[in-house]
Amino acid sequence: MKAKLKSRVIGQDHVFDPLERYVLIGEKGLAPPNEPKGAFLFTGPTGTGKTETAKALSETLNCILLRFDMSEYQDDKKFLEDLCHMLDTHTSGIILLDEIEKGSMKIFDYFLQILSEARITFQRKTYDLSGFYIIMTSNIGSKNIMGQDNFTVARKIVERLIQSHFRPEFLGRIRRDCQICFKPLDYDALKQIVKQKVEMEIIRLQEKGYSLSYSESILPFLMNEGINPEFGARPIVQTTQKHIAMALVCASQTAGILTVNNSQLTLA
Repeated sequence: MKAKLKSRVIGQDHVFDPLERYVLIGEKGLAPPNEPKGAFLFTGPTGTGKTETAKALSETLNCILLRFDMSEYQDDKKFLEDLCHMLDTHTSGIILLDEIEKGSMKIFDYFLQILSEARITFQRKTYDLSGFYIIMTSNIGSKNIMGQDNFTVARKIVERLIQSHFRPEFLGRIRRDCQICFKPLDYDALKQIVKQKVEMEIIRLQEKGYSLSYSESILPFLMNEGINPEFGARPIVQTTQKHIAMALVCASQTAGILTVNNSQLTLA
């Protein structure tokens, strides 16, 4: 499992030992009774792979991913209604709460019960969440560690800010080694991500009749075009798709080598 996750999420190898350990416990039915199969809090800068890790884990376990963008839930009752609506049709999988700090603080009252009892009641119906993994992401502290080269220092800054934002009884329900800080991406990791996305796009385009390869020169070009320090690797996919699509639109052939010419991507 760890190898599959590492192939999808670049530059975060420290994440996968604790993740694999507790997922294996959950999959073998050894999680504490009356609790979810596992609970994780992913912190650190935006665009570093937190949501991608949840997606990759869902695919690895071949289970449903129920994703909630918490910025849409200023009303805790709406969140509870939406959650229970999904629980009407799903009894296991991964529940992903993206950017939990943006939701109503009252939502955490529900998770005090969910994390300790794996139960929630709505409209006189009780739902069992013992078949789910709960993954929460937070960008708290992202701006505070921009440009911080020492990851140990960066992690301590994030941990301090997380502890000041969330109630102790909430954090206390998530094991210490399941509160995992993602690293800011360095140059080598970003280059690997660009390479990964280029190759994924080439494979996708094969289904449309294109036969493409690429010159290594396009990697630094796409990095320069697609990476914003504030958003990490997040814009890389759009940038890669845009420049490859434009190269194909301007070309007169469906096969060739993607390269850089006159500061633009071309098909030679």
